[in-house]
Amino acid sequence: MKQNPLEKPNKTSLQEVVPIHKTRGIVITKREQIKEIVEQPLVKTCEIFWDKNIQTYESSANNENIKTGVAYIRINFDSLSEENKKIAEQHGQPYEETFNTGQVIELIIPIVGNETADEISDKAAGIANEFKKQKATWISGTTLQEHIDWLQKIYGKYPETAQEIDRLNQPGVWERENKEKGKYFDTETQTVWSSEEYFRKWKESFEIKD
Repeated sequence: MKQNPLEKPNKTSLQEVVPIHKTRGIVITKREQIKEIVEQPLVKTCEIFWDKNIQTYESSANNENIKTGVAYIRINFDSLSEENKKIAEQHGQPYEETFNTGQVIELIIPIVGNETADEISDKAAGIANEFKKQKATWISGTTLQEHIDWLQKIYGKYPETAQEIDRLNQPGVWERENKEKGKYFDTETQTVWSSEEYFRKWKESFEIKD
């Protein structure tokens, strides 16, 4: 990928990029989160994947990666479209991840010499740009009934659970309490979402043709 002439080149060496060490498996529900939890050389790549409705799971591009000679980004393989699965398999093989519920695939970005953060960023973004925009099948909301089913499955043996279910079934309680927690409530579908942006992304993605 060519450098945008209007952008000021980042001369920061990868040796200067300190690992974050706390982003493994964090679910991104807003695009602005990416800059907070992803190391700078892979921010652009994760933003590209977000815009294409591809779920990123973990990434690493810091001074510790110099020892191994590779930076990487892991994406949710199971939720990829068939077209994107074929593209992903050109870069690696999907595998079951211990801390994940399905298959992920690791996209490798080779580190050659004393590369700058921008150089790593451009190589990683080049890989992300090969993928196509798809439906955000990995995003979902929760209805009151789904939450009740979960309560009964996990805590059904406790007598307090029945009282909690009765309380949640009172008019307006489910909506009000989730809004108080900072969640987004869609009145049309009566579902709770992690954020309004998350909901809009899910809804708009289904206008995309397979």
